[in-house]
Amino acid sequence: MKFYHNFGTHDLSDGFHSTDRNSGLMFYQTLKLASGSNITVGTDLKQYGGKLNQTAVKDSLITVNELAVYAYAQQTLFEKLNLSAGLRLENNSKYGTELIPFGGLTYNPGLNSTFKASVSKGFRSPTIMEMYLYAPNPDLKPERMMNYEVNWLQSFLDNHIQLDLTAYFIKGDNLIEVTPGVPPVMTRKNLGSFINKGIEFSAGYIVTKNLYFKANYSYLDLDKPVLAAPRQQINVSANYRYKIWSLNISAQRIEHLYVAISSDAQTQTKTISYGLLNARLSVKPLNKLELFVAGNNLLNTQYQINYGYPMPGIYFNTGFNVRF
Repeated sequence: MKFYHNFGTHDLSDGFHSTDRNSGLMFYQTLKLASGSNITVGTDLKQYGGKLNQTAVKDSLITVNELAVYAYAQQTLFEKLNLSAGLRLENNSKYGTELIPFGGLTYNPGLNSTFKASVSKGFRSPTIMEMYLYAPNPDLKPERMMNYEVNWLQSFLDNHIQLDLTAYFIKGDNLIEVTPGVPPVMTRKNLGSFINKGIEFSAGYIVTKNLYFKANYSYLDLDKPVLAAPRQQINVSANYRYKIWSLNISAQRIEHLYVAISSDAQTQTKTISYGLLNARLSVKPLNKLELFVAGNNLLNTQYQINYGYPMPGIYFNTGFNVRF
């Protein structure tokens, strides 16, 4: 059981002032009723809000109450199959009642293989900050989505090679996003329905105890643009250690990253693609002391992650870590 209560004030440079509070009670109990099974039941009670003193919402007292009860069960069968299921019932004083289910399984056909599958619902109601503070919109609706996912993990050569492949399909609606603009013109909005699907793959290869390679790749298929979501992303890295020296070299390629999305005649949808190369060299003259120097964006790539805010070109930093 856990109880918490936070309170304080906001005084911002644009004249915004609020007195805030956030309280809650959490309780759960796990039961082992039989061999290989666990059942967890619990409840969450939250109340948050405050008093706003702002031109748009003058001396308004806002309070949101949330009450949820949930149950989660796991069952192991035949020492290789693990089944899990959960159900959460959540009531929000502003948005009503929501039923949130989950189901999944894990199958281990051998010591080096694991297969996973899951179906789950996601739900999130807008926060008071999203409705009234930064890029506010008090008429926002909750985000909802269903996620279908399968995953395969495989290792070879006594775990020297590890592979991980995931495929997913997401269908949802009312994703909350900030429209482009300059404060205080910016606002949040619900994007409506969306479908995202993609794959993620990662691989690791331990050549020796001193040499290790790692790579991952992801492909995302969007039915409509989403800020900060790249279509393809690949990362590769190599780590080498020789006595007290360590060298890390990493590269990243981002393709078709959305940095701006058209919301009116003045705003255009913009995407960028870029590649980065980084390196880090470190030495440990003492067991508890590490000195390092790092070179970032060694290709001097010109790119942006947030539209209108260019990232730096080549730059270096150095420092030390002390371990106690």
